[in-house]
Amino acid sequence: MIAMLAAQVQESHFARTILEQGGEISRKLDMLRQEKFPPNAQKTLRSFSLAEVASFVGVSQSYIKKLHLEGRSVQPLTSPTGRRSYTAEQMNKLRDDLDRNPRRRGGERLKVIAVVNFKGGSGKTTTAAHLAQYLALTGHRVLAVDLDPQASLTALHGIQPEIDRNPSFYNSLRYDHERKPLSEVIQPTNFPNLNIVPANLELQEYEYDTPIAIRLLRPHPAVEGRYQVVFGHRRVKVAMHLGRPVRAVVKFLADIDHVIAQGQENSARENLSFIEKSVFSQQLLDLGFDRQIIQSSLSVDAPMLTRMLSVTKRIPDEVIKAVGAAKAIGRDRWIELTSLIERPGNPNKALDVVKTNEFKALESNERFNVLYNSLNLKGNSARKSIKPKSKSWTPADKSVAATITNTGASFNLALKSKDAGKFGTYISDNLDALYRAFREAETKKTGG
Repeated sequence: MIAMLAAQVQESHFARTILEQGGEISRKLDMLRQEKFPPNAQKTLRSFSLAEVASFVGVSQSYIKKLHLEGRSVQPLTSPTGRRSYTAEQMNKLRDDLDRNPRRRGGERLKVIAVVNFKGGSGKTTTAAHLAQYLALTGHRVLAVDLDPQASLTALHGIQPEIDRNPSFYNSLRYDHERKPLSEVIQPTNFPNLNIVPANLELQEYEYDTPIAIRLLRPHPAVEGRYQVVFGHRRVKVAMHLGRPVRAVVKFLADIDHVIAQGQENSARENLSFIEKSVFSQQLLDLGFDRQIIQSSLSVDAPMLTRMLSVTKRIPDEVIKAVGAAKAIGRDRWIELTSLIERPGNPNKALDVVKTNEFKALESNERFNVLYNSLNLKGNSARKSIKPKSKSWTPADKSVAATITNTGASFNLALKSKDAGKFGTYISDNLDALYRAFREAETKKTGG
């Protein structure tokens, strides 16, 4: 009991230390921001040269100069050397004066651009930031939505979630009564025309909230007023057992879409083994679904589906059920077992093996191995290969390097380095002489 209390105290102390250190880092980040962006710690935006403004607005530099000299547009900032520069707000005013704002016309929908990659460090944040800022500078109204709990895109635009305590995208996604409209979450940035829906660490909670809160249902195809569960069967059963109402999304799905959705969910959640996918594909085929539907439901290609169906057709169903899921056994081993079972006498032998109590007492992967070894009397892989013998040779001057591979049935000589071509030509030109020398040596060995 004392040891348990001591462990709890130590764990609590460790958690408190982490929180204190995190708070200290946040305070120092805020100090740095205060120093970097005085007086109000808000990130600003630099001014733009005449050449940049001309490029963003889409007119010539000389035309902008003319507008300025004639007093028909904004007054730029002018350096002691006469260089003109404009703020982003002035650039937008110039664009308004010239009626060159890119706007949607009647019937046009807004454009949604997603910057996505499952791999970290691939430049998603940098790409999204540069794209959003460029579009804003060219006059487009842009809303950047940060979907990353690390909030790097948010921080790039001067917003520190752990300090500013602004609402994040999570506040518009959450499933409880505290959900906010997206309009209350949007924050301005230091770029005119560019607003952002910020992220923070709370956003990672959405990943865990969703499976709990959402079930996908479809109207029952045969019984009016009833529904079929597409996603969330187990969660619905738990909710029913607890007597708790749950949120559900009702969507009209055809039988084909229903099968595809359930197959993809089960495959992803359960990490189905090769034989489990094979059995499921055979069941769908028996129900009359075509191969394209089966491929989509399991996210496999046509050659893989052919291999899976080949296994279920050639191995007796009783044997597959007796072996079980065999999570650690992959495609190649099952295909090898298929070849073993088709040997004369092995189908009956396999059925005898799987009926024994010793076999049934084993774990699934072990059951597969016992069956495999029982049918393969040599105990070797059905596809055992012969490892070739090889050696290397290099002369003293290292002008050529030879690799010799001898399998017994074939002999290969590979030459490399600068003189490889010349030496190879010499050998091929003198094969007759070399062969005669070989025969003479063989004769002397045998004493003939």
